[in-house]
Amino acid sequence: MKNRFFYNVVTGAEKAPTEGFKAAGSLSVEGGFAVYQRGYIARLTETLGDTYESVWRVLGDDLFFEACEEFITRSPSQSYNLSDYSVKFIDFMISHEATADFPFLPDLAHLGWLHKEVFHGMGDIGLGGEELMSALSERAEDVKLTPNFAILKSAYRLFDIWKVLKEEGPLPENWQEPQNLALYKMDNQVYVREISAGETEFFENLQAGMNILEACEKLSPQEITALFEFLGSARCLIWAKMT
Repeated sequence: MKNRFFYNVVTGAEKAPTEGFKAAGSLSVEGGFAVYQRGYIARLTETLGDTYESVWRVLGDDLFFEACEEFITRSPSQSYNLSDYSVKFIDFMISHEATADFPFLPDLAHLGWLHKEVFHGMGDIGLGGEELMSALSERAEDVKLTPNFAILKSAYRLFDIWKVLKEEGPLPENWQEPQNLALYKMDNQVYVREISAGETEFFENLQAGMNILEACEKLSPQEITALFEFLGSARCLIWAKMT
């Protein structure tokens, strides 16, 4: 009960008590709790900055820190693992005033979150080209996407925006055009690849549990060849028989 009360005061859910507590040194009780509150906000702001660095670049320091404090006040952390805290920031950005000028901000936040999730995922290493062909010929229904794989559909040229923000360049002229992305992990790095509408549907079908051969029925032979070259080199697929 005491730990929960302390947590509620630090997160702002309750006011600091005037009796029953003693602060260290010359600090008042209110001052002592204020120190913890500032530290709490600072730690969570650092977590948000790590995950949503591209949003930070768009907003600038002052507006990003203000947004973080507002979000943290509205959404106190319920987990001791701070890396699990920030997913709600995506929805928070939908209603943020800056989204009126930069409508891609929620999607940019989503890209940052998926990048973190894919990087920290613990999935198996996928099948290489020859292994993949062997698995497909033996038991195609057991070939699945690795857990370290994600897709993101956006109404904006999100990957292009993300790249120019890293280089501190201007927005691309065609930033308002749609773009679909695949994120995958290989050699302890996260890679982002633009995917076509047909490839997006293929990956969505796989994620929904469809047989891999059925999932690519709508693709042309040329698209299938290019897709499986990518899947073999990126090792995005595993044989469920292996797990």
